[in-house]
Amino acid sequence: MQTLVLMRYSYFGMSGWRSRASRDVDQLLSSDRLAQRIRLFENLALRSLADQTDDDFKLIVLSSAAMPKWRRRQLTSLCKDTLGDARADVIFRRPGTVHRMFKTHIHKIYGDAPVTCQVVLDDDDAFSTDFIEHLKPEADAAFQTRPDTKHRSFLSFPEGLTLKLGDDKPQIFTRDVPFTNLGFSLVAPTSEKYTVFGLAHKKVKRRHPARVIYRNAPMYVRTVHDSNDSRALFTEDPVHDRDMPEILTRFPCLGTYFSDKVTTKAA
Repeated sequence: MQTLVLMRYSYFGMSGWRSRASRDVDQLLSSDRLAQRIRLFENLALRSLADQTDDDFKLIVLSSAAMPKWRRRQLTSLCKDTLGDARADVIFRRPGTVHRMFKTHIHKIYGDAPVTCQVVLDDDDAFSTDFIEHLKPEADAAFQTRPDTKHRSFLSFPEGLTLKLGDDKPQIFTRDVPFTNLGFSLVAPTSEKYTVFGLAHKKVKRRHPARVIYRNAPMYVRTVHDSNDSRALFTEDPVHDRDMPEILTRFPCLGTYFSDKVTTKAA
């Protein structure tokens, strides 16, 4: 089974985003916005992928062909320098549907793989260090036990965290959202027409086999900040200080924002 992490990075096209920037290419690719996004991408998303206990996966980053050339080089170099040239595909495309752009690339580059597991990670969010390790057996089980009439199965990991960034010090909250975008996965024959961006996540269970997997541990971090590309909704149920050492073990990338907790743990 080929595992693919699919990520949008300031792509100007049809993808379900609701922010103003998603409808205005100049705002989407403004210098200030891209400077903030590259910091979040490097500190959270890319760092969390580099920290995976199972590193047998590929990252596909879809970005806009209209992005300044030096930013394109920066994004590509950052991905390949961190994960290795063979583990990161960074593609720049003209406006279109995210689903079609990913599908075309997957069929072209990974078409020889009989079965593929696609998983969503946004460029400002993060996975726990063991996410890929636990995803693979769950995806394999879901595919092997799917109904005979279906060729695919979807997976959701509801348990996560919300990282709130702003003028005040960073805050972190618990999160439990079935069929959330974070870690939403599709396992299917690679030749399938579906991708994880080709349908509404919340409606998947109405027409497709799906599993919601609770592990009693947070599996992702959803970041809330002033340039979110989708609705930044969260419940204010804070993580207790006593739980931070375990959180930082599962998400070393959060040490950038909670350095005082890292120091306390080390002491």
